[in-house]
This record gives sequence, structure tokens and C-alpha cells, in this order.
Amino acid sequence: MKNISKVLSLVAFVVFLAGCSGDSGATGATGATGENGADGATGATGATGENGADGADGATGENGADGVDGATGENGADGVDGATGENGADGATGATGLDGFVSLIKMSDEPVGANCQNGGVKVESGLDLDGDDVLAMGEVTATKYICSDQVLAENFDGVVYIADKTIDGANSIYATVNGVDTLLAAPSQSNQDINAFKISPDRSKVAYIIDGNLYTVDLLKPSVPVQMNVDLVANGDVVSYEWSPDGSKLAYRGDVETDGVFELYVVLGEGSLNMKVHPTLSGDQDAEPYYEWSHDSQKLAYVTDELVNDARDLHIIDVATDIHTLVKTMAGGREVIEMHWSSNDSSIAYRDDSVTDDEYDLHSYNITNTAVTTIKSTSAGSSIDGFSWKPPVSGIVVNPIDKIAYTETDTSKTDLYTYSFAEGFSTPSSTTQNTVLTGEFVKSFKWSQDGKNLAYLKQESLGNNLYVVAAAATTSHKINPDIVGGGGIETYAWGYVPTGVVLPGTSLPKQRLVFNGDIDVSDINDVYAANLDGTGYINLTNSSNIASNIDAYDFILAKDAKTVLYRMDKDTNQKFELYTIDLYGNNASATVVSGDMPDYADVKTLSPLIPGYAILQPQ
Repeated sequence: MKNISKVLSLVAFVVFLAGCSGDSGATGATGATGENGADGATGATGATGENGADGADGATGENGADGVDGATGENGADGVDGATGENGADGATGATGLDGFVSLIKMSDEPVGANCQNGGVKVESGLDLDGDDVLAMGEVTATKYICSDQVLAENFDGVVYIADKTIDGANSIYATVNGVDTLLAAPSQSNQDINAFKISPDRSKVAYIIDGNLYTVDLLKPSVPVQMNVDLVANGDVVSYEWSPDGSKLAYRGDVETDGVFELYVVLGEGSLNMKVHPTLSGDQDAEPYYEWSHDSQKLAYVTDELVNDARDLHIIDVATDIHTLVKTMAGGREVIEMHWSSNDSSIAYRDDSVTDDEYDLHSYNITNTAVTTIKSTSAGSSIDGFSWKPPVSGIVVNPIDKIAYTETDTSKTDLYTYSFAEGFSTPSSTTQNTVLTGEFVKSFKWSQDGKNLAYLKQESLGNNLYVVAAAATTSHKINPDIVGGGGIETYAWGYVPTGVVLPGTSLPKQRLVFNGDIDVSDINDVYAANLDGTGYINLTNSSNIASNIDAYDFILAKDAKTVLYRMDKDTNQKFELYTIDLYGNNASATVVSGDMPDYADVKTLSPLIPGYAILQPQ
């Protein structure tokens, strides 16, 4: 419309110019507006004008349809974890599961008959389905017979060991003779255990504790175990025991009659004539865990506070005559803590803190004339740690000169000494005290069988090394080579070949030291042997040459003094079996002697035939 108005105005202006020929007359009246003429041609488009102000926004239209999703982008980096929220409330406790069944074993005599031609033992096993701790006939799932002719012998000449071959995790006692295993004693329930045993010195019986009671079982033929202690009071236990040297009697200690009051008893080897060796104790009184048989098996030395509470005195009882001797009386709070008989039973040596509390001196008491010899009175800050009489050369004899070896510890070192007595063990007319070693860290020591040498462990930077010193000397020499890594020697024993035993070579020595530890390879235990001067050193077990994480432990020497027995997980890691090997390394490989072992089973403990020694002494 704006363009049309502009055209009309232009036309009117042209008309007006055309009429201007004379003087202009008076302006006439305005005529009527004529009709619009035809539109002229459209003129050229003018320049675009500036945008006008934006109008008000219209109402928002409806959303259009969603487009196709694009590809998923990569995950961004994780943000910082927020603070841990509080634990939610515990859920309700689930229902208690059903109790499992306990495995039971029952051992009973088997008469002569079809099952055992010469009689023996019947062993039944099964689950305690009714929970009464008794294996009923209907609960028996397996039965085996151990017949007397399997191990019947005049003298037991085998190995006794503990393993969990019958019930997984429940230790039983086995004997092996010429490679044949025999079950000697087993727990009646799977929640019981046998952890240790001691063989009688006459090689006829094995003693052990199970469920608080002391039992023995025959070694010469299978038999039902015999309870040795009087019936236990509720919560009572036998806690320790010792065979007499002739194997005829046992001394045992426990809170048998009164819970918490420990007393000392003697019982004959077949379980008869239980006798308490002291007056009945009560309250805080106790028989202490220090007692020892004399070599002739007639006397028992022991410690109690029966006279004054907490004053632990040394007593001796003659078990045949019931005669008591009070050897040492202590004041309240003081104690005798260790005693040992001399080789001919004429004296008994003991440690006590009668002078200074917890600082122990060493004394010897003469049985015949009651004379007391103070072997070593320690100075302030020092104490006697342990002592041992020189062993008899052959049986129970009076040696021309008897000696005691002992260790004394102060704040900086542990020294090893010997003390010599004149013959007769009366008040010595002359004594000689020899300082063997000073400034050493002696951890343990053992006499050689001939009484001429002492072996000892010395604590050094990389672990324990083994040394030998002559009993009257002051210098020593190391037996093992230098230790690789940390570890060192753990246990050791003297090997002594009795007269009449033929060795495989004429130049072989009669005495050797056997020891175990991680010497050659760090954290690998092996058994070694060497001569007294350190020569002839050999690794008997060579665990590191078999596989990694293989170890050998708990060695002993067999009766022939030429064969070493030891525990080792040679075939399967952590499954220990019993092996033998020659002391001089003449056989190339070890022999397993513990019989068939189930996958779960392993040998836990082995024992020499004579308690108190790591090897067999000459017979």
C-alpha cells in the first residue's frame, strides 16, 4: 500500500506541470477525486530497512518428536569417593543349624579265635548318632582287629609316633616294626586328642594323657589301655608324669582329688597301688612341677609348699619304705625350682633363690651325711639358668671324678661352667671350679656320652650356631658352616656308637653330632651330621633339592646308633611322614617307615625308646 500511494502522488504532480501555460487563474474549487489509475510498474526494491523491535514471544509450541539417539560417549573419570555411610542395622539371626555327629572309637580285648589266632584287640568305629558319647552296636560302621602276633616280641625294637591316620585331626599312637604299623591307642571321640607320650625305659609300655586321664598301653602286644590315675574330680586333670628308670612305676601330678589343688602320686606300672607321696594339700598349696626319680628307681625328689604357703621346699621320699626327708626349707615367697640326681644317687643338686628373690644359686645335698655344698653363689643381677651332671660312662657307677656343668646369666651374657667333685661325694676335700666359657650367649648345652665334651648353642647375628668345647678347656670350635640368611640350628644331639656295633668304614668316628635347622637355605629346615671337629659335615635330608617349602624336623637316632629318623613333608607339602637315613650319609635316599598315610594324615611326633634323651644310650 505504501508503494501505491507513492505512484498516485507522482501522477498528480505530472498533470499539474502540464497545465502551466498562462497566468494562473484563481484556484478553482477542488474537483472530485478521480478514480485510481492503473498501477504503475513496480519500482526497484529499496534498501532493507532496519529490523524493527522484536515482538512479544508467542506461546511455546509443542515439543517435536525426539531425534535418533547419538552414539554413547566414553565414561568420564571417576569422581572422588564420598564419605562411607553408616552401617545398616544387622539382619535377623538365621536359624541354628543342626549339630554334626561325633566320631567314636571303641577298643576291647579280642579273645583267641577266628579273628586273632593268639588274641588281640578289637577296634570299632562309627558315629555317635544318639549323642550319648557311647558307641552302641547299631552305630558301628567299621571293625578291625589288631592281633598279638603282629608285634609280639621279647623287646620292642621299633618306632612309636603320633599321627591322625584314624580320624582326621584326632591324634592316635602307632608303633612301626619292620615297616608294619600297629595302632596302640586312639581317642574315643573325634573331639579328643593325644598330644604326647613317653615310652617306659624297659621298652614294655607307652604312657600318655587323654581327656585328663593318664593311661598306659602294652608295646609288646596289642592291649586295651589301662587308666593309671585315681578317678578324677569334676574339672580335674593329670598334667604331667614321669616313668621310673626301671619302668616299674609312674609318678604323676594333677588336681585329681580337689579341683585346682595339684598333688603328686606314684602308681605301679600295671595301674595298681596308687599312693600320694605327701600329706593331702588344700587351699593354695600345691605340689610343684619339679620332681625326679633317682637312677635306682627307689627315691623321688619333689617340691611342695605343704609346710608354709608359697614356700616351696625340696623333699625326698623313699617309695619302698615311705621315709620322707626334708632337704631344703624355704622362706615364704622363695622356691626350689630344679633338681637332678648324681649318677650314683649319692647326691642331689638343686637351684634355689633362698638368698635373693628370683636370683638362683646352685647347691648339692649329700644323701648319706646331709652335707650341703654351694656350687655357685651368684652375685647381684646374676642367676643360674640350668645345670646337668656328667653322664655315667657305663650304667650306674661311681666315676673317679664327677662334674656338673651349668650356665649363669647376667644382664649382658650367659656363661658356661663346670664344677668337679672329689670321688665319694662326701664334703669335697678338694674342688676345682673351671670357667669353660665367658662372654658367650650360651642357649643350651649337652654332655657327650663319655663326659669329655660339651656341645652348646650360641646365639649369634644370623641365628644359633653349634659349638663343642672340651669339659676342662676354655676354647671351642664351631661345628656347622656359616648360616645363610636368618635362622640357624634349632635342636641337636650326640650320636654315639656302642661297643660292638660295626660301622661301614674303619675310619668313621664313634661320636658325631646330629642337628637340624635352616643353615644352607633360608627358611628350609634340614637334618645334618658332623664330627666333633666339624669335619665330615653332611646335609642328610637335602630338602631344597626336593621341592620348595619342604622341611625336616624332630630327628632321633635308632637303636643301632647309625640310623637317623625324622619327620618330613617330602612327598606332599605339609603332610609329614616318618623317614630313616644313614647317619654317615651312605644311603642315597631316605626310606619312609610310617606306613600308608591317608590324604589328610601326617606324623605329629616321634619318640626315642628311652625318655629324656634325644638318642638311644648304649645298652
